[in-house]
Amino acid sequence: MLRHYFTIARRNVTNQPVYTLISVLGLAIGLATCILIGMFVRYELSVDAWHEKGDRIYRMIRETRSEGEPAFEPRTSGALAIAMRRDFPEVEAAVRIWPTPAQVYHLGNIFDFDMVAADAELFDLFGLPFLQGSSATAFTAPYSMAITESTARRIFGEDDPIGKRLSIDNPYHWGEYTVTAILEDMPRHSTLQFDFVAPPSSGHLTWVQWSPIHTFRPIWTYVLLRKDADVNALRAKLPAMVERYMGPAIARTNAYHLQPFREAYLCSIRDYGFSLFGGNIAQLYQFIAVSLFVLAIAGMNFTNLTTALSVRRAREVGVRKVTGASKTQLVTQFMGESVLKALAALALAIVLVRLALPEFNTLFGKQLALSVQPTQVARLGGGAVALGVAAGAYPALLASLRPSETLKGFRSGTRGQWLRKTLVVGQFTISIVLIVGTGVIFQQLEYLRNKNLGYEAEQIVFLPILWNGRVVSSGDFGRLRDRYEWVKETFLRHPNVLQATAYRYDQGTWASQRRTVEPEGHDPLAWKMPVQEVDEDFLKVLRIEIVAGRNFDPLTFPADPSSSFILNEAAVKALGWEVEEGKPRSAIGKSFKWVDGERNIVGKVIGVVRDFHYGPLQSRIGPLAIIHRSNQIYSLALRIGTGSIEEALAFIEDTWEHIVTNGAPFQYQFWDQRFEEMHARERRVQTLSELSSGMAILLACMGLFALAALAAEERRKEIGIRKTLGASVPSVVMMMSKEFVLLVGVSALIATPVVFALMRGWLDNFAYRTELGPGVFVFGALVALVIAQTTVTFHSLRAAHTDPVQALRE
Repeated sequence: MLRHYFTIARRNVTNQPVYTLISVLGLAIGLATCILIGMFVRYELSVDAWHEKGDRIYRMIRETRSEGEPAFEPRTSGALAIAMRRDFPEVEAAVRIWPTPAQVYHLGNIFDFDMVAADAELFDLFGLPFLQGSSATAFTAPYSMAITESTARRIFGEDDPIGKRLSIDNPYHWGEYTVTAILEDMPRHSTLQFDFVAPPSSGHLTWVQWSPIHTFRPIWTYVLLRKDADVNALRAKLPAMVERYMGPAIARTNAYHLQPFREAYLCSIRDYGFSLFGGNIAQLYQFIAVSLFVLAIAGMNFTNLTTALSVRRAREVGVRKVTGASKTQLVTQFMGESVLKALAALALAIVLVRLALPEFNTLFGKQLALSVQPTQVARLGGGAVALGVAAGAYPALLASLRPSETLKGFRSGTRGQWLRKTLVVGQFTISIVLIVGTGVIFQQLEYLRNKNLGYEAEQIVFLPILWNGRVVSSGDFGRLRDRYEWVKETFLRHPNVLQATAYRYDQGTWASQRRTVEPEGHDPLAWKMPVQEVDEDFLKVLRIEIVAGRNFDPLTFPADPSSSFILNEAAVKALGWEVEEGKPRSAIGKSFKWVDGERNIVGKVIGVVRDFHYGPLQSRIGPLAIIHRSNQIYSLALRIGTGSIEEALAFIEDTWEHIVTNGAPFQYQFWDQRFEEMHARERRVQTLSELSSGMAILLACMGLFALAALAAEERRKEIGIRKTLGASVPSVVMMMSKEFVLLVGVSALIATPVVFALMRGWLDNFAYRTELGPGVFVFGALVALVIAQTTVTFHSLRAAHTDPVQALRE
């Protein structure tokens, strides 16, 4: 009997290869999409989940408020971990981590590595496995270091690194270190990543002191709570700790929060508005929704095609029932064929996943691999079987019909018509949602790309040379930033390098580095805003407009460096300083103080600039202070002419290699590159939306192909009679098309409020956003309508040109 079932199934496949191919391929595309996104979701959820004590680890988040506006960051005072261990019995352990890039020198070779300065508790708190050494012996001496297995192999090859010495160059931790331990490489799905870890060697005060005002807080603090600890009770004690150690004035504007370690990767953007690792739970929900949408369309398409094919087999069912076939046998036949097709689609989907995985990894910056494990195979196979059973359920109803009904010619009836209509409405509702969503995302990114930044970023090359550079030829270890004027002059020797400026923070990438300031007439310690450190050419090179006062001019005004401030319009407005004749002239001459706990820089406001985007374009422009200060400048911006850009870049690279003699690789960026980095997350969403929309359209076309074929099959005699009575081909096409056009219209009505709510929520993440006008909704509906009409017209024309005599004879 089983052989008989397979024989019939094989004949049906060979007799209708096009329908079968479309049916299997459509479901395979949906399954492949679901598998790919499922792999991505599984990876994202696995980040930091491998830590044995992860459910008891919390990261400390510091909140600072300026005029009631909160800002959050994961960097804390160095003394916090000490106080948490000492003051709270709920805390079993606390560790300080100071991540920073470093250069390692060994036998004339230079290596760029990621260093972590940390307490020895790091190893036990996170359960880091040792290959050589142990947590008890790793930091027995001040200049000890534990390196990872890959770092040891890169530096020492096959030699044993234990006891070897390495020279570390870092602005805060430097000196000769001895390798005392080897750690296993950190898993890829861990937010804690480093090449080597060492105790801080320089005795930097940041490591041990409270920083109530000073905003240089590079330390991350993690605490391990005891198994019986009450987290909410500990949270209630934190405000008193802030007041106890940093005073009541600081406690009014600062607070600490406990963030579950396993939520740090995915939930930091949602809960605190920042992300240092790239994960985003909202984006994960979007990807899950997209995969379910595509799979839903694929399932509807599979069901439609299965239903369409079943109609052609009505007489087969009648003949088999007359000759003695039971209802169970017929149901088994239909269900079995549907399940086999679903399993074939799953096999094809796995092939498609393997082909698409390299591009998918490149797009999302992951290293996902398709591992065929028994449990995964069982899950995927079970899902395919369930889809096959669901799709074969309706065709199996043919087994319940009387032979007289099927032998005379079967029409699917009211139930079948409503099923098909529901499926096509569902398909095109999802398709329109995806099409409109893709259009909105595209419009928003183009809006941001073309938005007036408040400065001219075109033809500017950004170089992080002053951060990396070390002047070995000078005979000392002075930083290049101490000679930034000479560095600028060296680059300006090329005629196509027109201007140069040195500054600290890169444009478009910073906004959260808020400093404590004391503007004239305002309460001390109540105001916080970013402070950009620049040279006198910064405003000129970026062409930022001065609306009141003047620019920095150290030659004419020797007091400008470190004692004069320039504010933006947002700062003047927030401070409530009056505007005279449309310009904030009253701000000029106001006293202004940068309070950082160590260097309290007091000066006056000498100018006001037009607002410009110094932070990400998702954020609204806030108050900003600019100071002429060369102590902490890290980068150069070079404005090049419109001539030979390639020649200018070649000169810039040669100059870099001439100046930077410590082996740091040449690095540069144009604004377009920086924009892509800033909006990589949105660009990935756009790419995924475009792909999913394309697949949705393709699958919807397949579904309509099936429905049009079914409609034409059921109405062949009707069309023959109409043509015999004189109906024209256009009238037949119109008759066949109007039902589907109506269904697409219903889909548009359902999809519009859904996609409006979804995209309005997405656009709310941007301070500056495009308008959600009716045009994009009309476009989505028209695209769906054109696709539907084109697909249906094909079968309508085919049916209209069929010889009516042949249709009436059947």
